[in-house]
Amino acid sequence: MTWRFVGLAERLLQFRRTNRISSAEIARRAGLTAQTLHLIERGKVMPSTETIEKIARATSLDPGWLAFGVSNSGLARHITVAPGFDSDALVTDLLSLLRANSGVIDDVYKYLDSTGAHEWRALLHQPDFSSVVSSFPMTELIEALVGIVDVNDPVDLVGLGCGTAEREMALVKRLVARRRRNLRLHLLDISVSLLGAAVQASDEYCRSHSIPVLALLGNFHNLPEFAFLLTGDSPRRRIITMFGLTFSNLDNEVQFLRRSMGWVNHEDILVLDVPSAATESSDRSEIIRRDKTLARKRGDWQSVAYRFLTGPIRRNVDGIAEIKIQTDLDQASCVIPGSYAIVNRARVQLLSGESKQFVIGYSKRYDLSKLASHMDGEGWKLINGFHYGPDNYGLVGVFQRHDPRPKRGRRPKNAQ
Repeated sequence: MTWRFVGLAERLLQFRRTNRISSAEIARRAGLTAQTLHLIERGKVMPSTETIEKIARATSLDPGWLAFGVSNSGLARHITVAPGFDSDALVTDLLSLLRANSGVIDDVYKYLDSTGAHEWRALLHQPDFSSVVSSFPMTELIEALVGIVDVNDPVDLVGLGCGTAEREMALVKRLVARRRRNLRLHLLDISVSLLGAAVQASDEYCRSHSIPVLALLGNFHNLPEFAFLLTGDSPRRRIITMFGLTFSNLDNEVQFLRRSMGWVNHEDILVLDVPSAATESSDRSEIIRRDKTLARKRGDWQSVAYRFLTGPIRRNVDGIAEIKIQTDLDQASCVIPGSYAIVNRARVQLLSGESKQFVIGYSKRYDLSKLASHMDGEGWKLINGFHYGPDNYGLVGVFQRHDPRPKRGRRPKNAQ
């Protein structure tokens, strides 16, 4: 595996000089403006995948070599570092947080080192947890997607927080089996360990079926800064997936939709994989009684989960005498009606006698009908939804982008 980020401008300029061809001529062949190509050559803008393919066709160059210095005919895959991504700065922020006596350890910090990624994969294979993972309704999801995506539509599958991309690859294979041929796979994750595994896992199949893969190492909290890499110059239908409960772990998922998904086009599809509310009731005592995560008796999978959640503390705080975990119900902080959150806090007792307390996990549960109603107001129409797993633990919602209904007192733009 090789890492590539810069060099496209130099390779394009090298090609022009060697072949004595003007930038204006390449722009004409590629269907671009001369100004666009000029900015690319000067390194002022990074072109989208679609633009790179256009330039590659216009120059008869291998698009992999043009973009990353790697030929698609070779054995090496690549990981592209998203603009602005700085893992060292994230580690610095984490260490500063842990020096304080309290704070919230965001999920991004748990995957920064290979040990954290390893502990996450161990959790996925713990028997109780894996029974939920293996019951994922992939067949139902495919049926919902093929009902709204035409067989001839060019499709980009975009996996946000893809991890090892097992579900994204399962989805790709099912789409290919349904004769979807014009596919591209975009994978985004913050862990180089998990993303590396995803690239390796996708390599052979995607090569043999001519499916381009763009693997982005980045923080999707900063998605607006590099979303241009996921957009094309010609219409393509995007299927955006947030598997692995990623959406439910966001501090404010509504603000994420508003601020970080503005690049999504009309009729693009968003697949959310989230935990299901244990009850439709908003009564606190009823939720505590029905949600097994809040049970006093802890199962084996929770011990593995707590080890993963406390990883940043165990690996970066010296002199720990004991870590105690407390699991609570939070209804006050949830924005979407019908949802509630499970909050895990770690009380850290040091050998010095000092104590610290951190929020180490925050995961919301949703009622499908109330989630659908709220999403519709945000511009996402529910196409289909499925419960899965023991006690209907998991919930998959398939949403399609549309123009949100106008707020009360406002008329639609096209109204006469």
